Amino acid sequence: MGFFSSFFSKGKGPKCMSCKKNVESHESILTHQSYAVQAGATQRARDIEKKQGYVCKSCGKIYCKVCLERHVVNAQRGAACPSCGGSFGYLQ
Repeated sequence: MGFFSSFFSKGKGPKCMSCKKNVESHESILTHQSYAVQAGATQRARDIEKKQGYVCKSCGKIYCKVCLERHVVNAQRGAACPSCGGSFGYLQ
């Protein structure tokens, strides 16, 4: 198992409601990105950010950054939940 792949366990934890991929908490993402940057792997740091989890404040559904960027964005409030139109916060 590679240095960076060991940070992300397969099949455990919350998953994106759209693509079903594992997502990580905001704190976890920041930690993994800092390790990648310190190792000089800036592209890897950008790839890690794609695993950021966001939770809808209204319905509680979880989505990854990539899937949210694919959905329509509300100009006044930012990304809107594809299920209920609610706003998002970071997955804690």
